[in-house]
Amino acid sequence: MNTRPRTPTTLPMWGCAAIFVFCAIGGFLLLGGLMTTVDPGETCAVVTRGQVSGTWDAGWHFHLPWTSAVCYSNRSTVYEVSREPEKSSQEYRDHMVDTQTSDGQTIHIAYSAVFAVPVTETLRVYTTIAPSEFELVNRVVVTLSRSEVRNAFRGYKAEDLYSEGVEDVQAAVGERLRALFVRQGVALQDFLIREVEFDPDYLKAIEDQQIAQEGIKTSGFQASAVATAAAGEAQARVERAGAKATEIALEGQAIRDNPEVVRLRFIENQKVQWGILPPNSDLVPLFDVNRAFGAQGETP
Repeated sequence: MNTRPRTPTTLPMWGCAAIFVFCAIGGFLLLGGLMTTVDPGETCAVVTRGQVSGTWDAGWHFHLPWTSAVCYSNRSTVYEVSREPEKSSQEYRDHMVDTQTSDGQTIHIAYSAVFAVPVTETLRVYTTIAPSEFELVNRVVVTLSRSEVRNAFRGYKAEDLYSEGVEDVQAAVGERLRALFVRQGVALQDFLIREVEFDPDYLKAIEDQQIAQEGIKTSGFQASAVATAAAGEAQARVERAGAKATEIALEGQAIRDNPEVVRLRFIENQKVQWGILPPNSDLVPLFDVNRAFGAQGETP
């Protein structure tokens, strides 16, 4: 029995292309799943089969499927507390801290904490503090900073905080937080109190007090001016009285030294009394003695 030879089948061109694409995608996915990129400014703790096996710095890292990495930022990161956190551009943000002063005034504090995870602390942070950066921020930065700020302001009066006491609180809280953060593997780079918000009633009371103080100061200036003027007038009176006393004393001394002064004063008084005036006088006598008794003063 004759049989026809079978010709070998060939794979169509579109089939080859499909296989190639499938292999390329599979290889890319395989390589992508076995490669991790670490951004500059980050350090990662490498975990292999549940055990920490080292760290990765910035760059590409190929690894086996059972290896993973947890990264922490070594750059300056800001945790910002503000009145409107939804408007903040910072990655970590929160609402203002509410507390009371030592004299019972309610205040609201806004602040910023700038921090970073040192490269050398990456493994310790992962194994003993927090298994991710998000949890690290919540456990360390958020919890400790809000607690310290709330407690620190309770030791100050509202009046001191309204004037110049905020800088003292900022320095005290910053120093305290640095020590607490270091124990948790976090470096506090800066701490800034940005705003202290007082109750409106307290602000109104402070404003009224300042207005009253300004009024007292103005009244003091006016009283001082009146007192100065009165003192000047009194001094002038004393000086005039002293001058008069000196004049009287000098006249008395002249009389004692020369008795003719008395006779001269008597004659002058008689002339004024009878209308006999000194030469070149502008006064008009009531009774002209010279005319009545003659030019020579003779009687008729």
